[in-house]
Amino acid sequence: MAVPASAIIRDQQGHAFVFIKGPKGYIKRPVRIGPASGGYVGVLSGIQPAGRVVIHGGYELFYRQFNKIYKAAD
Repeated sequence: MAVPASAIIRDQQGHAFVFIKGPKGYIKRPVRIGPASGGYVGVLSGIQPAGRVVIHGGYELFYRQFNKIYKAAD
């Protein structure tokens, strides 16, 4: 299976994730990725073909808790 490259989110350690639309919001799923071609990235494991993958705004979902976790020094 392949997804648009914009759907792949990487954390600080380089691990790849995608967000799947679930019944109660978005679910972060770790994925194992394969080769990329023509703006798409192969996904070797981690999601099902019927999954509704978020293709835009994944980093906003990934860092939505950032302001609650990290506070700026005064």
